[in-house]
Amino acid sequence: MARCVWALEKEEITEHIIRLQDVDARGWLAAFMRSLNHEDLIWVTVTLWAIWYARRKAIHGDIYQSPLSTHSFVISFVVDLQSVKPQAKERPAVQRSSTRWIPPPSGLMKINVDAALAKSSGSVAAAAVA
Repeated sequence: MARCVWALEKEEITEHIIRLQDVDARGWLAAFMRSLNHEDLIWVTVTLWAIWYARRKAIHGDIYQSPLSTHSFVISFVVDLQSVKPQAKERPAVQRSSTRWIPPPSGLMKINVDAALAKSSGSVAAAAVA
């Protein structure tokens, strides 16, 4: 399915993807981000996300969509994204304090925690960083 979606994308982008050869995913992504202009990078990012999302729906929801519908979603999303222009508003000057991490006193440990609840499924996730 992913190959079919990429076959529907801009030929310049797919040729660029083919030219980039790196066995390390992180290296490939870094090279990709450096070598694309902003507009094409947005297009590729949305395409990667749409393919991932379609795959997750197929695996976890047993909902399958065609490569053409995924491609159409990418086009629609990018057009919507481009139509959003930040409006220049004059904002009152706000003094902001510089927020920075403050280490705990010697001999103590700092633990940051967060949690989330999905109301629709009742799923809960929690995380802690020490």
